[in-house]
Amino acid sequence: MAAAPVVEEEGASGAKVSTALATVMVFGIASMFLYPIMWSKLPWASLSPKIMGIYTGATVYEVAGVVAAGNAMSPAVASAALLTKLVRVL
Repeated sequence: MAAAPVVEEEGASGAKVSTALATVMVFGIASMFLYPIMWSKLPWASLSPKIMGIYTGATVYEVAGVVAAGNAMSPAVASAALLTKLVRVL
């Protein structure tokens, strides 16, 4: 779990746990929108579909976010991203 260090801390308040979870969610949602823009608009980020898929699958936290970001880029990116994410989850 992404928030495990905060949750397992002795005396962790509800505010700390909520902040940790909200941070993970905000960055996950942002990546769903920013990765496709970054891939199509920035010359230094114009990676091959396979490499961008691996990057997306390895860095986006939720499986649904990986599917959304990958499909927004291309079917090849989506396939590589989902495969990478599923290997990470296992």
